[in-house]
Amino acid sequence: MDFSYLFTDTHSIITVSVGVGMLIILYLFYGLIFFRFGIQARKAEKQADEHTTGTSPASVVMLTHNQADMLRLHLPFILEQVHPDYEIVVTDYQSHDDTQFVLQLCSSYYNNLKNTSLQQDVNFFQGIKYPLALGIQSAKKDNVIVLTEPDCEPAGGDWLSTITTPFANPDTQIVLGYTCLRSKTNPLGILQQYDNMVYNCRMLSSAALGHPYTGNGRNLAFRRSFFFDNGGFISHYN
Repeated sequence: MDFSYLFTDTHSIITVSVGVGMLIILYLFYGLIFFRFGIQARKAEKQADEHTTGTSPASVVMLTHNQADMLRLHLPFILEQVHPDYEIVVTDYQSHDDTQFVLQLCSSYYNNLKNTSLQQDVNFFQGIKYPLALGIQSAKKDNVIVLTEPDCEPAGGDWLSTITTPFANPDTQIVLGYTCLRSKTNPLGILQQYDNMVYNCRMLSSAALGHPYTGNGRNLAFRRSFFFDNGGFISHYN
């Protein structure tokens, strides 16, 4: 095929030039943002080496709705974290499966498990934010709140220590965590992995640049006092 006209036709030259220019801008945009994220990741690794154990008291808060099977699989990994002072607060939101049975069974083996239950919406409060706020309210007053979900499994026994270590700095209010997906070899799974990676890189890179705009409730930590000082989820209750 003959593409020589691209270098002689004015309209083609303009179109190709604009396309190449936009591609260069896109590469520079993502390159600079992700490069900054890489630098921050190395700094975080260095800090983790210097402070191997988080000592800030923590409350892992989790909301569940008909996820007994997920709790049975993943809750023990959270209950056996290597951390000197932490509790697990699980709020059961209108479940009608074996959730309560699983929580009662785990409570008989683990003293640091606390569970609350909300079987119906209160007044005009609907959705998951209100029961999640109840779980945060039930946590110990001075603890760091760590959010995760029943379908999530910690990457290791030091997950909780790692995410709470930055709170040794009194100026730290929020810590964003990366959440990966289980590896899948089919085309859809690969696409999901890529989309998840780009989302998390964009989220963490923006935060590293000083412009945080979102967080992932599967792996997120903040000070309990900071949550209530800023009104919590009040704007989401209805």
